[in-house]
Amino acid sequence: MRAAGTLLAFGAWAEFKLTGWDASDEARNAFVNEALNWAMMSWANANGFRWFDLGGLPRDLARQALVVGVDETIRGTASEFKHGWGGDVMVFPTTYERVIRPLGHLTYRLPSRLLDHNGPGGRIVNWIRRT
Repeated sequence: MRAAGTLLAFGAWAEFKLTGWDASDEARNAFVNEALNWAMMSWANANGFRWFDLGGLPRDLARQALVVGVDETIRGTASEFKHGWGGDVMVFPTTYERVIRPLGHLTYRLPSRLLDHNGPGGRIVNWIRRT
């Protein structure tokens, strides 16, 4: 059973970004994903980080949670997993990206458009999955 994750640490924040784990029944029953999260949280705490961010909830759900709490609509989702750890829901400003040089903009945007599930790369991947 294996699990791995990426943690970005800056200032008082440790932010959980990427994870991968063995999806077998044995690993699921051993809670390897939860063990990975706990190990990362423990590391962050031991190294003086005040905040641990599991990544975002959908913006509308985060706003709802601040007003009325979290309801049953998150059952079985990544949001339920994140909320299950406790902690505070926070809504941050949306990100803003600006690439000044036109060539830089092209090289910045083109790969994501090609690989988007609706783009040519995504259509090829979906075609391969169907065959």
